[in-house]
Amino acid sequence: MKRQPFSPFKILPAGILIPAERGWPPEIARVLLKRRVYTGQLRFVSADTDARIFRVRIDPDSKNSPCTITPMD
Repeated sequence: MKRQPFSPFKILPAGILIPAERGWPPEIARVLLKRRVYTGQLRFVSADTDARIFRVRIDPDSKNSPCTITPMD
C-alpha cells in the first residue's frame, strides 16, 4: 500500500493551495483554487473494513473552521 500524508490544503491570499502527492513545496503544487466555498465527499477504503464516506466543506473565509469533515450515514 502506498502511504500519503493527509495535509489537504493551505489558505493563501491568492487562493487555496492543494499540495502535490509528494507533499508541500519545494514540490510543485497540484492546484491553486479560487477563494470560494468548496464542498465534496471523501471516501476512506480499507481491505478489512467497510468504506467510510465523509462530507467535506472548505470555506477560506471561516476563521474558526476553514475545513469541516462530517461522517455521512
